[in-house]
Formats: sequence, structure tokens, C-alpha cells
Amino acid sequence: MANWNNGYFVDFEYVDSYFTQLNPLLINLNLTFAGIDVGSENEIAVNDGFNYLELGFGRGVSLCSHALAYDGSFFMGTDFNPSHALNASNLIKDRNVIKDKNVNIEIYDDSFAELFNRLQKRDIKFDYIVLHGIWSWVNYDNQKIILKIIDSFLKVGGVVYISYNCFPGWDGKWSSRKLLTMYHDYSEGTEEEKIFKSLDFFKNFLDTKPAYLQNNPISASIMDILKNNDYKYVAHEFFNETSTCCYFIDMAKDLESCKLQFISSANPLWHFEDSELSEQSRDFIHSIKDSVMREQLKDYCFNRQFRNDLFVKGKVSLSSSQIFNKFLNTKFVLTSIPNIDSKDIGEMRTKLIKFFADDNYRPKRAREAHEVVNHISISGLATLFSDMVVSGYLHPVRNNISDSIIQKSFNFNQYIFRQQSQKQFCNYASAPLIGGAVFIDDVSQLFLHGKIEGVSDNNLVEFVWNILKSQNKSLKKENKNLEGEKENKKELENMVSDFIKKIPLYEQLGVTRFHSIFAKRY
Repeated sequence: MANWNNGYFVDFEYVDSYFTQLNPLLINLNLTFAGIDVGSENEIAVNDGFNYLELGFGRGVSLCSHALAYDGSFFMGTDFNPSHALNASNLIKDRNVIKDKNVNIEIYDDSFAELFNRLQKRDIKFDYIVLHGIWSWVNYDNQKIILKIIDSFLKVGGVVYISYNCFPGWDGKWSSRKLLTMYHDYSEGTEEEKIFKSLDFFKNFLDTKPAYLQNNPISASIMDILKNNDYKYVAHEFFNETSTCCYFIDMAKDLESCKLQFISSANPLWHFEDSELSEQSRDFIHSIKDSVMREQLKDYCFNRQFRNDLFVKGKVSLSSSQIFNKFLNTKFVLTSIPNIDSKDIGEMRTKLIKFFADDNYRPKRAREAHEVVNHISISGLATLFSDMVVSGYLHPVRNNISDSIIQKSFNFNQYIFRQQSQKQFCNYASAPLIGGAVFIDDVSQLFLHGKIEGVSDNNLVEFVWNILKSQNKSLKKENKNLEGEKENKKELENMVSDFIKKIPLYEQLGVTRFHSIFAKRY
């Protein structure tokens, strides 16, 4: 799925990946665009030696992959689900994936209250505190404890990243959720049966055309959301036992009580979104002096239902020339290879993709890229780069990556790919060049597993097909399952030729090291 945004192409299949794998380097990219001085003086960077806390880390892939990418930094995370904590621990320690004892990470299944008590006994402050959506899935008492953690343990100059469901975009969905959960609570059966009974009830009720539907037409579109998403998504989004939603201005006030100030969204495209507003809306919003009120009005203009925000505890501001110089001096690298023949990609993106693909995908400075598309302004270039970052095509790179980091990431990825060969695991791998993880689809991971195991290019199709067959899986093409060995192998042959072209990119990112391109250059 694609969309035009400010005249730029945004691949929304990658947007969730961008936010799921949001790492310190991407946070600092956004802070720099917002005019906040972080990292290196001359480029967008992250200095080693920071402390990082993630609250509610899920399966822990992003937390662990970030921890691998930095020497001398300390990472801590908690997730109340012990299975999540066990999965994260297995990734780093229990299976000896990382044999380097210097992976400085602590993983807990603490409640937020237990974590607060644990931290009180430690002499520690964090540079980054990260919450991926968890705010919307805990009750008000837990939200108060989260605020206590932030207030007590965030460093001066520290950053909070928080994503959450918000009004006004959730208005119609919120009242519909109440209808669904109300019927769910009065139903009998297994959890899955109760959810499907509630969906039938909701549809049948809307078919009666109540006045509620006439005044909340979004309710009808919710049925499409419920039908087009899998059971786990629907259960999480609409039937979670605890769910909260708030306005941005209330979130800003809560964090202001911890001496934090809103800086920007963590979506770099939002730095350039004013051009999406009508001239009348833009003039009206900019007539408002208070920056928090302006941001809240934008939520009404765009009817936002989800936000990804950055707040800081103290700031040093950059001038416009400093922002542009840091951006232009920063190196970027491709993180995926889009189809440049697609009509959606466009001329400028095609030029940049070809430019960054040259010389085995060697990272290049934004200043060099500007020479390729020199007919646009630096602000236009920053917008174009932001679009390509969110779309999963570009990423700023880290400098001074040690051999230890390269080895730890390689060991981690070996484990990820091996697990993928045994069961559905995850679609991310550690990429030390970008200081985090990169999206790699299931089949490409199996090809990588085969290459690491010494399978020749000519035998990769047979190798992967045997794995898929053992898992009772088949490939999909144009949203249809392929039938039989012949169809699946034919599709794998097409896929393996694309995969082989990507090997130099995986080398450059540090995902693997068949030819040691990464080690030679960095």
C-alpha cells in the first residue's frame, strides 16, 4: 500500500516497522530536525555510553538488537509477560547467542511498581526511556507509576519516546469499542468465541441503522478493520482488558509535571507537514502562540488517532544553519531495495536509490546526495530523506563500530535465522551499521540461513523448499497461496535471484559477512 504525502512516496507497509524498530539514532535524527542539540557537533550521531530503558518491550527483539549495537552502553527493559521476558533473555543470554560478556543488558518481568522499587536501590539515570504503545494498554494507576519512573530516573537532557492512542481520531472507535467489550463481557465460551460473537452482535446492531451510526459513520468502517485483521490484532486493539486513550494536550501536561517538554513527533515527516494544511488552517494554527495548543489543533486538522512523541528534560537549541549542516554531514545507507520501476517511486527517489546502491551500497553523506538532486532545496532534500527513512529505504549510519559489535550481531542473526528455519520467529535482524534492526522477510532469512550453513546458490531453492514443506507452509503470490511443489519452487527461483542481488547490502549493513565487505570498510 502506498500514499502520496507532501508529494513524496510513503510505503505504509514499512511504517509500523519504522516505529517498532525506532532506535537512538532515529530518535536523534528527529531531535536534530526539531532543532535540539544531541550527539556529535558535526553530524547526527549517538555517543556510546548512554543508558536506555524500555517499558513493555514485547518479545524484546528491538531492545536486544539495539543493545548489540553499542559498546559501553547499558540497556534495561521490563515486560510483565514472563514469556516475553524469557524470549528476550533467550536471545541474549540463555542460549549463548551472544558469547561476548560485554552485552550490558538487564531483562525483567517486573510490574512498573516493582521496577520503580528496584531502580530506587540503584544509582542510575537514563538517557532514553522508551514506551512503544504500552501507555494505552495500562490503567491510570500504572500510568502514574510510569510518570514516577520518568520523573525519578530520567537524566537532565534525557529523552522520552512515547506512542499512544489519541483523540479526536479515536472518537468513533472508542464508543464502538465499548459496545464490543460490553457484549463480550456478557457472552459465554472461549475467549475467541466471545470475540467473534461480539463482532456478529456489532454488525447486526449496525444493520438496524441506529442514530448512533448516522452521527458516527466511522463505526461502519470499523467493521472493515475488524474483518481485514487477524484475531490477535482485533483482540489486542478492541478487547484488551485495560485500554486508555487521551488527547495530546493531556499527555503533554502529564509529562510537564516531570519537567519534560514536548519537542516533536518521532516521525520525521511530521517536521514538514505544514504544507499538507490548507493555507487558511496553516495561518490560523500559526496565529496561536502556545506550541502545545498548536500541536493539538493539528490533531484535529488531521483527525489523528495515534501519536509517536518525543519529550526532553532540558534542551540546547540549534540554529537553522546548524541543523542543515548536521543533516548534510550525516551518512545514510539503503536498508531495502525498492522496485525502481514502480510508478509510485518517482524520478527523485529513483536517482537517490541508484546513488546509494553504487559501490556495493557504501554509505554516503546527504551532502553528496544533494548533488544528485541539486534542483531541490536542502529542506526539500530533508523531506525526501524523511520519506525514505519512514518507508524503510534509508537510515542514518553509525561510526566507529567495533569488531565486538560486528561479531555479536552476527551471532544474534545466526540464531534468528536458525529459529526461522524451525518455526515462524521474527522479521528483523541486527544491523550494526544503523545501530538497530532491519526488516528481512521470512524467505530471505531462510536463504541467509542456507548461505551461513554453506549451501550453494544453486541449491538454495531446494534447501528453502524443504524447510517450508516441513512446516506445512506454501508461498503467497498476489495474496493467493501457491499450490504444489512446482509452483512454489518456481516462485522461490524468482525470489532467490532477487536475494542474491541483496547480499552486498546485507554485507554492508553488517547483517552477515560472507565476503567481509562490512569488516573491510568499517
